Amino acid sequence: MRAHGCADIPILKGIDLSPTSAQRLGPFTVAALILNRTIGTGIFSLPASILMYTGSPGVAITLWVVAGIIIMCLLLCWLELGMTVPLFSHVDEDGTQAVVSTPRSGGDKNFLEYIYHKPKFLATCVFGVIFIVFGHLAGNAIQFGISMATLTDPGCRNDDRCGRGVVVGWALGVVIVCALINISARQFAIGLNNLFAVAKVLFVVVINLIGIIYGTMNGDGCRQITWARKSPNGANVGYLCTSPYKGGKEEMLASMFEKISGKKDTSTTSTRAVNVILALFAFANIMTQTFTGSRVKQEIAKEGILPYSLMFATGSKSLISRLSRSRPKGTGILADEIDQHAEQVPIAATFLHSVFEVILILAAGLALDPPDAYELLTSLKVFTVVGILGTLTAGGLLYLNIDSWARGSRGRGWYGIVKFLPWLDPLPVLIATAGFALIVVGPFVSPSIRVEKVIHSYTGLLVAWIVFVSSVGWWLWLKFDLRRNRMDLHVERKPFIERDGENGELVLKAEILCVERIPARATHSSSSA
Repeated sequence: MRAHGCADIPILKGIDLSPTSAQRLGPFTVAALILNRTIGTGIFSLPASILMYTGSPGVAITLWVVAGIIIMCLLLCWLELGMTVPLFSHVDEDGTQAVVSTPRSGGDKNFLEYIYHKPKFLATCVFGVIFIVFGHLAGNAIQFGISMATLTDPGCRNDDRCGRGVVVGWALGVVIVCALINISARQFAIGLNNLFAVAKVLFVVVINLIGIIYGTMNGDGCRQITWARKSPNGANVGYLCTSPYKGGKEEMLASMFEKISGKKDTSTTSTRAVNVILALFAFANIMTQTFTGSRVKQEIAKEGILPYSLMFATGSKSLISRLSRSRPKGTGILADEIDQHAEQVPIAATFLHSVFEVILILAAGLALDPPDAYELLTSLKVFTVVGILGTLTAGGLLYLNIDSWARGSRGRGWYGIVKFLPWLDPLPVLIATAGFALIVVGPFVSPSIRVEKVIHSYTGLLVAWIVFVSSVGWWLWLKFDLRRNRMDLHVERKPFIERDGENGELVLKAEILCVERIPARATHSSSSA
């Protein structure tokens, strides 16, 4: 099977094999991946920051509730896009040709390329540059370093004996270990992911139960006099909302254990236990992001916008599989062994993923104190990958909804192809777009509560916008370079789609990748033919 436009011109061509039926991720593993990315060190460190900025427990809880509503709207938006995009032209066994929705790795990349299909390669460059630079967890690696440094020397939190070099060393170590796990054995990485997810959920459940029991036991005095108050429920809520927060920006998990145990000695076993937990949480986060992020970078490379694109775009046998004596039979992509090949891992894409992670760890970790480095790297990830890309995606979905409502069949026809429309549509996409817009402009407004910090609240957002402009600059340079050489970039991804089992869903089994720079005249003649 030849890809169109690849027959007569020297090209770069590769084959990327998808996981076999036995290697595909099951529902439990997918849920574990989501939980490992959702439950991290932030749930223990960010509440203190929110309390510090709001100055009130009641306002902080209100913000958490509002954020929960926004997240639910985001989930509905991503379901609407994810169950429809990308679209493929597929010929079934009976010869019927139809446009089908078949999942493909890449996440927001697929959505942005569908929404902003013109100008060509602009959406790919914007997503690609931002995700390659910030699509990792360098901040969590710094947090891992802080936890390990504190674990080995609990007193370093107070007397600053744990230097930046120690933290950076631990951070680099965990990044390298996670990268090696990712390329060595895919099934082992998945097994670790599942194990960490179960442990995280159990720990969070236990912590919540302890908090509820402890809070109930210490509320006896309040309950004994509540009956004597006028409007007792209102008094309780009012006290919560108006009581000022006088605590500092401390580790909430450690503070909780100190309150329960009644001890404040930072050299106790409980402090070490807390840092072990935080280190394990950070390790699981980094390992999961390495697994997913490297595969997204692989999809970016398939679009031909990077130097040596095919090297990063194609997977290869894992290091453990290379030690096996078994060899896949056959040579063609359509051979029967397409569902029997050894496990594939993105070795080159994992290297690309880790390089930028290491660069940011060194840049921030050596220039700033570890807590400030963690805050900066985390904010950069939030403002770029979450804020800017999220705004473009949610805003694009809002555009598709408005276009279908206003223009009907004369427009993009989103309502005619969408597989899932959420309840109260388009209210969820309106809320999601507003929430993302708040992320990308809100930090420019100074908080009412002044907190002395080395890094300004808008620093991360300013850097994020600079990188966004740079991503557009990458696209302009790509167009300029092609025009200067009178060439066109021709990218073709020939999907091989089959049903997963006799009555299973249509799944992507493999892709033939064709990336070439051809004379502009050849492109016009090819398209006219």
